[in-house]
Amino acid sequence: MIRRQSLISALLALIVIVLLINIYTLIVFTIRGVNQDKYLPFATESKYLFYNDSIYSIRYKKSATGEINLLVPPDFTSKHVVSVALNILEEYHTLSRNEIKASAGYIHVVGRLSRVLSRAVTLVKQNLDPKAVWAKISQWPFNDLLRMTNMGELLTYANKAKILQAKNSKKGTQLKIEVLLEGDQLALFKPQWYPRDVKISGKAFSGKDRHFGEIASFYLNLILGYNVAPITAGRNVNLMTEIVPYASEQLKQTFYRESNGSLCFYGVCYYCKPEDVVCARENDVVEGSIVLMLDKKFKMFMSPWKRIYKDGKYAEWETDLNYCSKVLKDRSTSRRREIILDIVAIHVFDFLIGNGDRHHFEILRRNDPNANGHSRNFVLIDNGKSFGNPDEDFIDILTPLYQCCAIRHPLLAILKKFQGNLGRSLEVIGAVDPIQPILTPAHFRALDRRLNIVLATVQNCLKSPDRNVFGKVVW
Repeated sequence: MIRRQSLISALLALIVIVLLINIYTLIVFTIRGVNQDKYLPFATESKYLFYNDSIYSIRYKKSATGEINLLVPPDFTSKHVVSVALNILEEYHTLSRNEIKASAGYIHVVGRLSRVLSRAVTLVKQNLDPKAVWAKISQWPFNDLLRMTNMGELLTYANKAKILQAKNSKKGTQLKIEVLLEGDQLALFKPQWYPRDVKISGKAFSGKDRHFGEIASFYLNLILGYNVAPITAGRNVNLMTEIVPYASEQLKQTFYRESNGSLCFYGVCYYCKPEDVVCARENDVVEGSIVLMLDKKFKMFMSPWKRIYKDGKYAEWETDLNYCSKVLKDRSTSRRREIILDIVAIHVFDFLIGNGDRHHFEILRRNDPNANGHSRNFVLIDNGKSFGNPDEDFIDILTPLYQCCAIRHPLLAILKKFQGNLGRSLEVIGAVDPIQPILTPAHFRALDRRLNIVLATVQNCLKSPDRNVFGKVVW
């Protein structure tokens, strides 16, 4: 009898201990309170690592207190990838704790670019030949700022040129209008779906295109010296006077007025439907981005790091830390290093802007024998899935960098030049745009955080020679 009571007492004591542990864990994670999400401990080796059953890919996330943590889906089993992501995060925290010595070099770049773009203001009153202005697009992609002396004219006409025709665009899967501007220049008008302060949750490719993301990506591409994104500017368009009179019959049929008088349309595209519409603000005006189309031939190159786009399934590259070596074995040995360095450069840019939807690349063979740059073969077409959430950093976008551990020296040098000042620089340059401010302060701050994560990834590569596929990290 006594033995039985002892067993019952021991069992009750064990139950009490388990309950206390659970209560303690609940209190700890309630106090941490990271953005109202559900967090559970994934492992004990890092205070920055958390399991989260509401996500589908690993990512860093900024908490309400400003702390950066690594979130991991419950079914993500690659300990090697998680370990690298944690090591990068440790390097990031080291960088963040150290005082950043501001480089004066970024001031020169921003000042020079500001002078080039500010020409747009003085050209508004000039009567220039539109065809002569559009002819200067043939210089794209631009090797450096010296080749962009006409950028002010191009941005001015993108915003001011009269629309002569408008029709549904066959490019992509989302709503956009293909317009013909005076001077016979084709462009895509992407209307506003979201306000600047939207925070899109979910996957790295969730949500509709962000028109402000397209604009901000263009200016950022100039600041960092990529110079391979299509020329893009913000524009306010009066649907009733600038689109409807010149619209094709197919496009015109999708316009209607709501009971409150708002003029709306839904267009024709893969995802377009009558219940999902864009409506004008006051006076029938819609804000959007205008992207100048290029009379150039591109070849498609499917990304080895493309996503599967199915819940609960991971691509091989997401879980295999040695995936880059397999890519090199599958590709021709001719120019393979250049291709990998191009892919890394594009993914660095995509990580900065938060674009996890680049499943293929457009290849442009340049005739310029002096062509150089961060990406020498690929161009940055379609950057609409960017700047969706300033609190999340999708580290898997940087996979080519931390798997291949290779990056061009000029790209690394300019990233270091803008360390701590990239957000402010984009804010200054973006102020020339007609619909500025192009981003919220949170997005500008996120750029500086992500830049430090990129530099932390390079630092991690320098400490991990086993992942260096070409014998050295910086080329």
